Amino acid sequence: MATQSAGATPRACRSSASLDEAWPELSEAQPPINLVLAGSRQRDTAGLELAARIHARFAGDSRPRIVLMTDDDDPLRSAPGATEQIDGWLTTPVTASSLLDTLTLLMAPEAPAVSSPGSYAVESLRGRRVLLVEDNELNRIVAGELLTTVAGMQVDLAHSDREALQMLEREPFDVVLMDVQMPDLDGYEATREIRQRLALADLPVIAMTAHATQRDRALCLAAGMNDFITKPFDPHVLFAALQRWLPEPQTSEASTAELSEPSGVSFALGLHRCLGRRDLYRRIAARFASGGPSAVQEIVSAIDSGEPLRASQLAHSLISTAGTLGASRLSEIARRLQAALESNQQADIGPLLAEARREQVEVVTALKAFLDAASPPETASGPIALA
Repeated sequence: MATQSAGATPRACRSSASLDEAWPELSEAQPPINLVLAGSRQRDTAGLELAARIHARFAGDSRPRIVLMTDDDDPLRSAPGATEQIDGWLTTPVTASSLLDTLTLLMAPEAPAVSSPGSYAVESLRGRRVLLVEDNELNRIVAGELLTTVAGMQVDLAHSDREALQMLEREPFDVVLMDVQMPDLDGYEATREIRQRLALADLPVIAMTAHATQRDRALCLAAGMNDFITKPFDPHVLFAALQRWLPEPQTSEASTAELSEPSGVSFALGLHRCLGRRDLYRRIAARFASGGPSAVQEIVSAIDSGEPLRASQLAHSLISTAGTLGASRLSEIARRLQAALESNQQADIGPLLAEARREQVEVVTALKAFLDAASPPETASGPIALA
C-alpha cells in the first residue's frame, strides 16, 4: 500500500459515519492521526461536512490534515468553504505517485521561513554575475530584465545545458539559474556534470521548474542543485533564492498597486511578476500576441508530426509563459496537457487541446486590447513591494 511505502500507518473506516464513531478511540491513538484521506463522489458534500466536523473537533496544530479524493472536474473543489476546509485534493483514480507526492507535500517538515526580500535584496545582488540557462524566450526576457535592470546583475544567457557547460568552462560566474527541463540535456544531468568539475564544485545552482512537488525538490537536491524555484517565478521568490546564496541583505519597504483584470488575463498578476515594469510586460505581451503559429498550434503540429516529447516540452514552456503573463487558467490547462502527454492519456489530450485553444483566444484578445489601449490604467507610482 502506498501509504505504508511512505512510512505511514493506515487505519481504514468504511464511511464518514463510521469515522465519527471511531474518533474517541482514534483520538487516543499513538502515534496520533495526522492525515485523513476521504473518498468523495461527484457533487457529494459529505466530504466537506466531514471536514467541518474535524475542524470543530480539533484545535490548532492537533487537527489532522484533510485530503479529498474526487474527480478532477468535481464542482465540490470550488464549492464555498472548500479552500478553508480541505488541505489537499487527489484526482481519481489515485495513483501511487500522486498519493506519495501529496503525502510528502502535506506531511514533510516545513523548511525554515526565509524573510521576503525588499528592494534591499537588489543591492546585495548588484554587480554579481549570473548564468541564466533557459530555452523559453519569454522566460529569458522576464528573468533577464529583472536581473539586469532591477537587480543590477550581469546576466549571460545559455539556450541549452550543453551551451551552459561550455560557458562555465570558459568564464567565472557567481550563480547559475538552471531550467530543469531542457531539450538536449536536462538540468539534473547538467548539474551532475558541473559537480564533477573541481573548480565548479561549490558554484550555487538554483533549479527553475514548472513543477512544485517535494519529489521534484528532492530530485533537484539529489542532482547537486542548491535551491529550487517554480515557474512562473515570483520576483519575491527569485530574489530570495539568490539572496540565500549571495551576500546578506539590508531592510527596506515599498508599496503595491492593483489593476483591473479582463477575461483570460490578470494584468495585476502579470505586472507583479514583472516587478511592476509596464514596459517589460508590454514587450512579452506583444511577443505572445504577435502573428505566427500560436503556442497551442505548435503543440498540435508536434503531435501530428509524431513528436510527443517535443509536444510535452512545448506544453511545459506554455505553463510558465502563460503564468508570467498572468494567464493563470491557460497555464493550468497547459500543466494538465503536459501531464496527459507524458502519460499518453489519449482520451484527455484532444479535449485539453480544444480547451487550450479557446483559452488562448481569450488571452490573446485581452492582451491585444491592453496593448492597443490609448491610455491603459497605470499602476501607482513608486517601487513595487517585495514583501
